Amino acid sequence: MIKPTKILYPFSLIYGALARLDRVVTRSRRLPRPVISVGNITWGGTGKTPCVIKLARELTASGFTPAVLSRGYFKKDKRRSFVAVSDGKKTLVPPEVSGDEPYLIAENAPGAVVMAGKNRLGAAGYALEKFTPDIFILDDGFQHWKIKRDLDIVCISALNPFGNNCLIPAGILREPPSALRRADLVVITSADLVPEEKLSAIENTIARYFSGKTIRAKYSPVCLKRGIDAREFKLEEFKNDVFTAVSALGENSGFKKLLEKSGINADNHLDFRDHHWYNLKEVVGIAPGRKIITTTKDMIKLKSLLGLMPLREAERFYALEVDLEFINGAAIWENKTKAMPRSS
Repeated sequence: MIKPTKILYPFSLIYGALARLDRVVTRSRRLPRPVISVGNITWGGTGKTPCVIKLARELTASGFTPAVLSRGYFKKDKRRSFVAVSDGKKTLVPPEVSGDEPYLIAENAPGAVVMAGKNRLGAAGYALEKFTPDIFILDDGFQHWKIKRDLDIVCISALNPFGNNCLIPAGILREPPSALRRADLVVITSADLVPEEKLSAIENTIARYFSGKTIRAKYSPVCLKRGIDAREFKLEEFKNDVFTAVSALGENSGFKKLLEKSGINADNHLDFRDHHWYNLKEVVGIAPGRKIITTTKDMIKLKSLLGLMPLREAERFYALEVDLEFINGAAIWENKTKAMPRSS
């Protein structure tokens, strides 16, 4: 039997050729404000969104007014190719319109303007006119050639850094590891969930192309937040409970390992494709009578459905709140990100 990788490999060669051509022919423009890109070289599951949230919070605390330009997966609208998700003070559209990740960023990075849509140049122009930001964060921007950036941050998951080393669709790579030569910062996420020898091997591979020092990062549990009313609970309050875990991420295994690391007992894990949108029938049928634990990204999509359920049923759903925390390299991060000028 021929392995799927071998069957798909010719298509990976085509994908790589088209990606290189796209970079050559695309005209890149500089925005009138500095741009920090947060991206990856693989398809999903690298912790890019938590990194964007952390960056937006820190820039806001430093006196900047950041605007996040997210590709997003917002609902199609023939009248517009982007949507303003937040004006920096409040969210302007529901997650069903904005998409899950832009809404999550807007909810967790107060003070940051958030735009979503494929036309990120148009979104940037609109943000400049309406909200006057002084710096842009280009979410998922490492392969976005239309906008020049001043700083390129690349996130790599320690759990699955390079897949099988093949490009899409035979593998998960959007670009080969050699693309890391363009990076200014490389952050290895979920670094606490793999053995040291694997981390060292990942860093050795990165060092072939990236001359700087990599930053190791982990997700630190903060609390459990109940979906129906946003009430926060300490993790210790649930030490004797058994949960069913639910997630729709690019790397679902990472959530399972994080729960184990956090001391949360989940004896069953229902995993879905990244950006999966739940329906009411599906949610009602998830482990009736049991406590459910999910991610903050998934809770964005579940919350409106919980309001349609009996209170006793809705109260079963909790999200694990986490912060992205650096294990090392915090000074490197600060020196790069806080040295940005207010105009470009």
